[in-house]
Amino acid sequence: MASTPPAFRAKLGPPMTSALEHRRHPPHPALRGWVECLWTLKGRAGAAAPEPVLPDGRMEVVLHRGDPFARLAGEGKAELQPRALVAGQLDRALLLRPGAVVDVVGIRFTPAGAAAFIEEPLRRLAGETPELAAIAGALGRELENEVLAAEGADDPVRRAGQVLLRRAGRLPAGPSRDPVSGCVEEILARRGQVGMGRLADLAGWSLRHLERRFADRVGLDPRSFARIIRFRSIFEALARDPAAPWVSIALDCGYCDQSHMIREFRRFAGTTPPAWVASGHRLAGLFLQPS
Repeated sequence: MASTPPAFRAKLGPPMTSALEHRRHPPHPALRGWVECLWTLKGRAGAAAPEPVLPDGRMEVVLHRGDPFARLAGEGKAELQPRALVAGQLDRALLLRPGAVVDVVGIRFTPAGAAAFIEEPLRRLAGETPELAAIAGALGRELENEVLAAEGADDPVRRAGQVLLRRAGRLPAGPSRDPVSGCVEEILARRGQVGMGRLADLAGWSLRHLERRFADRVGLDPRSFARIIRFRSIFEALARDPAAPWVSIALDCGYCDQSHMIREFRRFAGTTPPAWVASGHRLAGLFLQPS
């Protein structure tokens, strides 16, 4: 695959526009370790085309204060999403069509953080976007009341944070460093370039036991999680050097060669790297912006 000219690469992660504005908000210090950030997405999408959301190794709570998005399945079938939902771990792109009026509040958990707030094995939610109250019970209802039902909420992000803080107050003092969180940290530190045997040794468990415990806490098995983190490192490499040849990016990200990277990219994004860059995906580009 030929190297892409810099001007062509610049379409990756387009800047925020007046139509849709994405903002990230740091969590309260007491939530760090569980919550990576809170975020908002606002604006008017009009008759926007469907957009892919890419796997990133995190689960989210999504609250639609405006028009809910529609999830597209096979043969163009669209299913309107709940106003409040849990977004399980993805292992491939999820195709969404924004509503006309976009006003979304999101809670982005750390890779192992959602398990503290959702009391069921997270592997059951992989690839799913179920209604929040059905999964998170009292927490879900409280978030809906504070963020959705409150008319003219002055600061829905602050309200969502307060709900999480109240829930965190009933949890142990800060996230514990257990074998699963230790393996997550190792995968992130190595940008997904780590063998499963090393992780099993680090956890002190058999690989099979690690896979079960990891999937229950994170929502994916450790091998899939590591592959997704390595896939996301492609975008980080592009951000550092938009003119870098694809083969250099492939090797920098730990792929055997360029063909290996293309296969993995196609698996998670549904297309090739040059086709993705050429598409200029607006919604996905907003969420690929640096923190």
